[in-house]
Amino acid sequence: MELNDLDTITIAKAVKEAAMKKARNGLEGGTEHNIDLTIRIHGTVKVGEDYEQRIIYKVDFPGLLALALSKTNNVTMDALVREFEETEAVDTDAIKKNAAEALNAIKAKSMMNVKGKVTTKLNIEKVGIQVE
Repeated sequence: MELNDLDTITIAKAVKEAAMKKARNGLEGGTEHNIDLTIRIHGTVKVGEDYEQRIIYKVDFPGLLALALSKTNNVTMDALVREFEETEAVDTDAIKKNAAEALNAIKAKSMMNVKGKVTTKLNIEKVGIQVE
C-alpha cells in the first residue's frame, strides 16, 4: 500500500526533529538493524489556507558598497575611506534600514504564493515490533 500526501505529512510531523536527534544519540554508530515496526498515529492535521505574501528582500550590503564605490572617482573614494577610518562610529543600523526600505519600495509589487502552514496534534503508539 502506497502512502498518500496526507499520510506522508502526518508521519513527517509526528516525529519531531528534537526527538530524532535524541534518538540518534542513543544508537551506536557503524551498526545495522533489520526492523519491522507497526505504529498507530492518531490526531488531527490542519492545513492552512494558501495566501499571497509580499517578498521581503535582503540587501547585499557588500555588493551595494562595491557598487556605490564604483560610482565615485579616486579622490572621492579615498576621502570616503579616510573618513571611515577616522570616524569612531557609523550608524550602520539606520543606513541598513534606509537601504532595505529603498529596495523594498522598488520591489513592493513582488508577491509570491505561499502554501498554508500545516499544524498537527498527534499521538504515536507502538503497536508491534520485531527486531533482528
